[in-house]
Amino acid sequence: MNRVADPRGRLLDAALSIVGSEGLRALTHRRIEDEAGLARGSARYHLGTNDQIIAATLEHAVLRDSRTNEAVLAKVGFEALAGSTTSFPELLAALISAFLENPGALRARYELLLEATRRPSLEAEAQRWRAQFVSAAELALTAAGQADPHTAAVLLVACIDGLVFDALITGRTNAPELAERAAAAILRASTVTS
Repeated sequence: MNRVADPRGRLLDAALSIVGSEGLRALTHRRIEDEAGLARGSARYHLGTNDQIIAATLEHAVLRDSRTNEAVLAKVGFEALAGSTTSFPELLAALISAFLENPGALRARYELLLEATRRPSLEAEAQRWRAQFVSAAELALTAAGQADPHTAAVLLVACIDGLVFDALITGRTNAPELAERAAAAILRASTVTS
C-alpha cells in the first residue's frame, strides 16, 4: 500500500521516528500529526489514546524488524545454511549491519521494549517480538543441522541484542565482526556439549 494513501502507516512511521529521536515523552498526538504532515485529530482517529499509540508503535516496530530479518535472510539465502552452520555467523553479521543502518529505529525498539516491561498490556507484543527472533534463528539453525537449535537460538539472539545495544551506546563500528566471532563460538560450544 502506498504510504501517501495510508495515514495510519504514516502516523506509525512518525511515532517510531519520534520515539527514536526524542523518546516516549515526546510522543503526543500533535507531535505525531506534525511529523506525519497530517491534520489535527488524525492521530486520535487512526491510533486512539496515548496507550493505544504506544501499543501500535511497538507492533509497528516488531513488523519492521520482521521485514528486516526476512530481507537479510533472502539476501544471504536460506539454502546457504542447509546442512552447515558455517554461514550462520555471516548471517548474523549481515543482520546486525542491517539493524545498525537505522539507529533511530533501534533506539525506538529498545525504548518501547523497556516500556513494555512496565505495562502489562504491552508484554505480549514484546514477547512476540522476542519469540519471532528466536524462532527465525531456530529455524535457520535447524536447517543447518544444529543439535540443540533452540538453546543456540536463544543465546544468539541475546548476543545480537547485546552487540547492537553496545554499538548504539558506544558507536562501535565492528559489531558485525564481533557477531561473527561470537556466533562461531556459541555454535562451536553448543556442538561440543551436545
